[in-house]
Amino acid sequence: MSQNTYNRYMNIAVPGLIADAEFTNKDGLQAAEAIGLGLAVVQKIGAPNQGRLPKANMATVVFSADLKSTGGNDVINMKVDGHAMSPVTFNTSHVHTMDLIVTALKAVTGVANAVVDTSDTDSRTILVYTNDGLDALVTDIVVVGSTTPATGTSTSETTDTIYGVSIMSQAIQQPYPALNAPILYVNGAPVGCLLRGRIWVLAETAVQNGDAVYMRFSGDHSVIVAPSTTGTGAGTGAYAHSYATIAALASALGITTGNIFNTIDGRDTLDGALATAKGSGLVVGDSFVLLSSSTAAYLPGGYTGGYFKDAGNFRNDDDSGKAVLVDGMEWRSVTTAPGQLALVDINMPQ
Repeated sequence: MSQNTYNRYMNIAVPGLIADAEFTNKDGLQAAEAIGLGLAVVQKIGAPNQGRLPKANMATVVFSADLKSTGGNDVINMKVDGHAMSPVTFNTSHVHTMDLIVTALKAVTGVANAVVDTSDTDSRTILVYTNDGLDALVTDIVVVGSTTPATGTSTSETTDTIYGVSIMSQAIQQPYPALNAPILYVNGAPVGCLLRGRIWVLAETAVQNGDAVYMRFSGDHSVIVAPSTTGTGAGTGAYAHSYATIAALASALGITTGNIFNTIDGRDTLDGALATAKGSGLVVGDSFVLLSSSTAAYLPGGYTGGYFKDAGNFRNDDDSGKAVLVDGMEWRSVTTAPGQLALVDINMPQ
């Protein structure tokens, strides 16, 4: 169907658009994962020629009191990114038991290193670092055994520092019909990054000119601007079939209801499930929206993707420790609500 209505005014910009013809400094990295436009790009640890989105790759675990054997030996359990640490039982002393926990954490899948924080004079803090590209989410910390066992808490942090902001380019090659899916740099593609200049990005918060810029490193994909599903449906023609397979795969990957996704979306890769998806009548590269845990609809058009709290976004506060201040960046425009386009000035040292 041809387009019969048009906006009177063009959009002021799109995410990743360089703002003006003033002096700029740009560089390129190879994408280590799918990267959207107007997002923070950091260098991959151990491969500085590759870029990825920031991660919560460090966790601080703090015990409220010493581990002990009063009334029974403490037994300590926790998980890192869902992977369980082997239980550790109190042995000899609090300090020795902390060392045992460190050893057990190092054996957990995805953990690169763990150390007792020497700045804590009580030796109750452990720093956990994950392999590059993984989040260090420590959960389910449980201590049982002694009469009054300690409690454990964890906070996520990042060791990542911004390299640049991903630039919008008409030359970005998409290996699938983009439809209304977000344009992105796919895994392995060269990513254009702005290191100095002014560029348009989406702001998670309402911002003022001169505000500090914070880079989100920990995202829960919660909704900032809800997506519109106008125009989606059960599908027609070649797409008039059950979407149970693709919906189940998307749901298993943790894709939130209402989120647009693609059968080869680099961020939510279906990996070996592609053959299964094709077997159900899907075409590799098709775009869908997850309507529920069991229903996915083909996107024939008319879909407006939402804006979510994902790593790489920018805002003007730390969101309770989930975003980090970026030295060398400043907001250069005013917005009135979350999810609006805003101008940032960036000047990264070389």
